[in-house]
Amino acid sequence: EAVRSALNPQLAQLQAVLQDLHLPLSALQVVGTAGSVTTLAAMFLEMKVYDPFRINGVLLSQTWLNRTIDLLARTPLRERRQLAGLEAGREGIILGGALVVAELLRALKQVQFMVVDSGLLEGLLLTLIEQTFGWPERLVSPFTMDHGGEQ
Repeated sequence: EAVRSALNPQLAQLQAVLQDLHLPLSALQVVGTAGSVTTLAAMFLEMKVYDPFRINGVLLSQTWLNRTIDLLARTPLRERRQLAGLEAGREGIILGGALVVAELLRALKQVQFMVVDSGLLEGLLLTLIEQTFGWPERLVSPFTMDHGGEQ
């Protein structure tokens, strides 16, 4: 309830913008980056060593997230440290982050979200440059999701 109450004003603003644009919530694709979101993806992949290129593009389902929240809620902090993919020092905050993500999915009527480790602001900047100059979308960064050798 606390997470829902904290997010309600921003979610109401988002819904108003979507209504003004005549877009349903189903038109959204939820993408999360950094912090709890990438930690959740690392846990999903059971990573022993964090690899950002494995994180990019991972889809996490609401079902998996709900099961993970249940696991975290019943696992003492010292035992959470043993969970694969959970970075040391995040055991005390990952449950709160997971609850925020779950509430966003519920409010946005989404069943999954994509995880990206790459810089979101960097991607927005590249898109803005392309749009400003009328260029095709071809600019890439060193954090590209293409992990075929060239980065």
